[in-house]
Amino acid sequence: AVQTYLKQPDSTTSQATASIMAINAGADMVIVSLSSTEAVIQFINTAVNQPNPLISEQRLNQAATRSLEAKGYDIC
Repeated sequence: AVQTYLKQPDSTTSQATASIMAINAGADMVIVSLSSTEAVIQFINTAVNQPNPLISEQRLNQAATRSLEAKGYDIC
């Protein structure tokens, strides 16, 4: 569905783009296919380190913190 919505033929790019969009919109966790996990992580790392980042490191840290807290981890 995401691939069709984004009109991107490559499913890894679709998953990575959708992941960034979801996190920017407030999601703290995303689900991607196991075969695309590493590529999606690389895409997000690249997106954070661009001159005009598609997503901020601060937003990723916020999402990670809330996800770990929800699992009962003490991050301090």
